[in-house]
Amino acid sequence: MDGACPAGTAPVMTPLEQGQLIILVAVEPALAGAVRAAALERLRQDASAEFTVVELAEVEAANFVTQQMDSDAAPPLVIVGRQLRNEAALVRSIQALAFKGHLFLLSDPDVQDQRARVAHLPLSGMHWSILNIEQPGLAELLAGAAAQCRQRYGLQRNLKRANRQLQQYHKASPQLEPRAVLSDYYLTSFLKHSNDAVVALDTQQRVLYWSSGAERLFELSPQAAIGRPASELPCWSEAITAGLLSAGQDKGTVAFEAECVVAGEKKKTESVCSPVHDDLGRFIGFSIIVRDITAREQRLEAERAAHLRENQWLSSERQYLRTLFRQAPGFIAVTRGRSHVFELVNDAYLQIIGHREVLGRSAVEALPEMQGQQLLTLLDHVYQSGIPYTGSGIAIKLQRRPGAPLETRYVDFVFQPITDKHGAATGLFWQGSDVTEHKLTRDKLSLHQKNLEQLVQERTSELQTSQLALQRSQKLEAIGQLTGGIAHDFNNVLQIITGSLQLLQLDVETDNLPTQTLQYLKTAVDAVDRGRNLSSQLLAFARRQPLRPVPLNLNRILRSMSGLLRQALGESVELDAIESAGLWNTLVDPHQLENVILNLAINARDAMPNGGKLTLETANTHLDELYVLTQPDLPAGQYVLLAISDTGTGMPAEVMERAFDPFYTTKLDGKGTGLGLSMAYGFTKQSGGHIRIYSELDKGSTFKIYLPRSYEAEAEMPLAAGGPVVGGTETILVAEDDPAVRSTAVSMLQGLGYRVLQAEDGQSALSVLKSGAPVHLLFTDVVMPGPVSSTDLAAKARALRPDILVLYTSGYTQNAIVHGGRLDPGVELLSKPYRREDLARKVRQVFENRTALGQTVVEQDIGSLRILMVEDDISTRDAVCELLAYLGHQVIGVESAEAALDRLAQTSFDVLLTDLNLPGASGHELIRESKLINPDMAVIVASGLGGETSIDEHAVQIRLTKPYDLAALKSALRQARAR
Repeated sequence: MDGACPAGTAPVMTPLEQGQLIILVAVEPALAGAVRAAALERLRQDASAEFTVVELAEVEAANFVTQQMDSDAAPPLVIVGRQLRNEAALVRSIQALAFKGHLFLLSDPDVQDQRARVAHLPLSGMHWSILNIEQPGLAELLAGAAAQCRQRYGLQRNLKRANRQLQQYHKASPQLEPRAVLSDYYLTSFLKHSNDAVVALDTQQRVLYWSSGAERLFELSPQAAIGRPASELPCWSEAITAGLLSAGQDKGTVAFEAECVVAGEKKKTESVCSPVHDDLGRFIGFSIIVRDITAREQRLEAERAAHLRENQWLSSERQYLRTLFRQAPGFIAVTRGRSHVFELVNDAYLQIIGHREVLGRSAVEALPEMQGQQLLTLLDHVYQSGIPYTGSGIAIKLQRRPGAPLETRYVDFVFQPITDKHGAATGLFWQGSDVTEHKLTRDKLSLHQKNLEQLVQERTSELQTSQLALQRSQKLEAIGQLTGGIAHDFNNVLQIITGSLQLLQLDVETDNLPTQTLQYLKTAVDAVDRGRNLSSQLLAFARRQPLRPVPLNLNRILRSMSGLLRQALGESVELDAIESAGLWNTLVDPHQLENVILNLAINARDAMPNGGKLTLETANTHLDELYVLTQPDLPAGQYVLLAISDTGTGMPAEVMERAFDPFYTTKLDGKGTGLGLSMAYGFTKQSGGHIRIYSELDKGSTFKIYLPRSYEAEAEMPLAAGGPVVGGTETILVAEDDPAVRSTAVSMLQGLGYRVLQAEDGQSALSVLKSGAPVHLLFTDVVMPGPVSSTDLAAKARALRPDILVLYTSGYTQNAIVHGGRLDPGVELLSKPYRREDLARKVRQVFENRTALGQTVVEQDIGSLRILMVEDDISTRDAVCELLAYLGHQVIGVESAEAALDRLAQTSFDVLLTDLNLPGASGHELIRESKLINPDMAVIVASGLGGETSIDEHAVQIRLTKPYDLAALKSALRQARAR
């Protein structure tokens, strides 16, 4: 063996004898390291001296093949490496040169790619295989193939030798015949053991020789074959005939493949046909070597079928992947080069950019409107740096339709560089999603969240304000309860003092006392008067003063007070009254309201030391649910507004915070008691209303008083008690538990000429009445000890003496004769401490109004009811309230069960007139809750459901079916009055 030439070294390019060369083409990348060395060593050992192993580069191999095309030096074994530039062309060249040899194609671990590349090449007549370069035993496999090639070429040499011998046989002399016979014997013995079929034909294509291999292959004995025309043999085919024809036309050795049928089985053969000439060059026949390649072809066919199936699978997979790529929900694009030329885009990408031609165009050319935008800058950055980039919520502006304005879209995306084997970027892979809707929704959600947070802050602030208002209300309520608790005893003390002082004044009028003594006496009386006013203001703040509300119009109050206000304000303050047309009526105590207006006007005057303007304004208004959320115990509804504004110094926030606190004042000592605003607050609350302060420093203050609307007709203003102090001769029973108070009252009444009886409690007073003594007037304290209360005493007195009159007196009325802050109808009250002239006038007023009072009481007992009307429809509610007011009843209308329950907690009503279908809590729930508050209250259900609705028969006594007329309403009210 000549040894191996290193790769890249040009071999000797002279024609070689056939079968002396093994070529390894560009195997350096494939047979690296120990694998290559082992393969070469095995080739050297097994090839013996019969072969020369040459390694060639790809270009050298092509040139060498070209030079050897006309020689007989066809290599028996060609090994072609992987990763060649022009693999297909090289394989064709090798096939032309080495069609008798064995071709090995070395591949990567995945042989499918190379199989696909060479599957279409015509490799007929060659032994060829594709091997994995990492296949175990690669060197042994190559060496074995070399050994087979050696055996095959040895067979060819023997055949040539036999042909030469045949040629010599025709010319042999008789002396050489034994030797020829011996040679023929050796040749026959050799061919007998060959696996291939060897057949010799004469010029007429008759069989001269039929080897044992031919007998085995074609299952035909030599006796049956020799001498017969080859075309008559069962295994003959047109391909063999064509091969003989081609060989006989001086084309030399011809290789071809053919099919034959042996014993009914189709076989595939590979044949090599050579013409035979004698020494004179005369054509004397053919030699044919036939090899059974059925198994190999079956293997190749199986490989081709597998390759076809694999191609079909790959095609299906590619189609599936192409469909997935096209229908992917996110956009996908592939670009190449620095200009980012589009190679692939899916439907989602075209949808986001607007359907336009982008393939084969650069990003700037395809998307001109995006020049200068962040996205293209990021493309350049990723391509140059080779670092992937992930973007979230990136804004891009696109013109999605021709002529359309730029549209902003938001995308999430990944830019991934595509690199070559050296790691250099060759393109970019884009993948992402259009998140515009998500981004806009998220922004809206964020905005809603911010609004919600702001709303929560506002609601928290409102809640804090409500809590502060509630705390303040609770504080004022606690102070009011404390004030009311001490008012009774305090007023009793004042009553003793004022009564004693006035009796003393009567005694000393006829005495000639020093002037200074009389002055001391007058000073004491004046001090008691201040104490009485103070007590009255405290009770007003505590919402414990007895009120006599009447339906009136605030415009009328302002007109009646005009002169008094101008006198109180002085000449430096301008007074302006703005009266609203169509002003609603309100139910309020006119005398207490006048006191409130006067106190606020005086405060405003003091806040304008240099003069200014005081404005009194009235209006109709509605307080909605949102407003009343921050005001405890204030129901939503219709109110009459009285606004009192000044242009004075205003109040800072800390002063406004404490303005309604009792005894809190910013005036100098001795200039104010600090009870004026407290009295206004208590009166407004006791009247079911609301008062609020608005003030700015150096700009002035505004007090807004909201009083509930009344549907009753305006009543005449009650006249204040006045006139001369006169007495009488009637008999008066004084019931008073405090001996000192009782003594002074008895003395003052006796001094007025009345006959006076006295009792220390209710039981004693009943005993006097039952004794038969004539009593015209019962003068009783409201708060009485013992089992008989003042109201019980009055009721039993009227039962004993129907014509008896009752006059109550008290420093603190509690709930005996005052409900909801208002005196019960028909009740006469003289508040403690009272003066002698107050007692005289009140007693005479009761006696002189005996007839009128009796008629009023009867009328009230028969015709006037306190009615709470609940109806959510405002038109119906207003109409029914107007109708009830026209009938002479006191009515308050509300729109819901919740508002009704608030009213019931503040005011006592005779009748609840309600619908069943109400917003919020239903009429059923309202009836149940109202009965818990006031079990004696009559209930009228006014509903369009008639008698079919299921309601509590024990709670509902009267039904009124909508629509109802005046007669039905009167009938229902008569039933309620009877209840």
